[in-house]
Amino acid sequence: MNLDGKTALVTGGAQRVGSIIAQTLAEAGCNIVIHHNKSDPSGTCEKVNESGVKCTSIRADLRNPEDYAKFDTLKKVDILVNSASVFHSDNFYDVTLEDWNQSLEVNLTAPFLMMKRIVPLMKGDDALVVNMIDGAGLRPWVNYLAHGVSKAALIHLTEITARTLAPKIRVNAIVPGPVLMTVGMDKEVWERVYGRTSLKRPGDPLHIASAVKFLAENDYITGEVLRVDGGEYLENR
Repeated sequence: MNLDGKTALVTGGAQRVGSIIAQTLAEAGCNIVIHHNKSDPSGTCEKVNESGVKCTSIRADLRNPEDYAKFDTLKKVDILVNSASVFHSDNFYDVTLEDWNQSLEVNLTAPFLMMKRIVPLMKGDDALVVNMIDGAGLRPWVNYLAHGVSKAALIHLTEITARTLAPKIRVNAIVPGPVLMTVGMDKEVWERVYGRTSLKRPGDPLHIASAVKFLAENDYITGEVLRVDGGEYLENR
């Protein structure tokens, strides 16, 4: 896909990795639509506009099915990146129904509903959906029960829709490794986290953003679950 003049919609695009993905695609020539809920998208939009492309934002609570109608203002979308996510720590014994439902609603149902809403707007010969997973979707992290189940199911959704939407729409997933500290994480904990990777160092959000760009530009990849994790999966199988 030639990215110049294309339109990319990034959920959770106002902050953290989603923001870097939006900026990277903008630098490649994409007009950007940033989905956000409580986060302020103005900073990301300002940086996107510096690339000489257009940036718009849509505020929507992805847990509310009625809010998806807000995306009907869009005319055409070439790339959908489902980056919005929640990350709850829980296990079988202490997980609450509220946390279980929130993990599945945001991490699994929201990407599904976004695809249902946006796929009809993908009118070119090559369009792309990228779903963000993480290591909990590949391995049974016992202290991230609901989160892991939601991400594992998202991998399955990725593969099913890759078959269903081919040949004109490709669907792939990315599994980021430790590229950003979670809010409130201690430095020592962070060092232990990235110390469990093969490369023994943290990644950068740009590693994830460049992987999205790669999947957009390479039009012969679909149904792929691309690990960009510094070898985290290899060391923790």
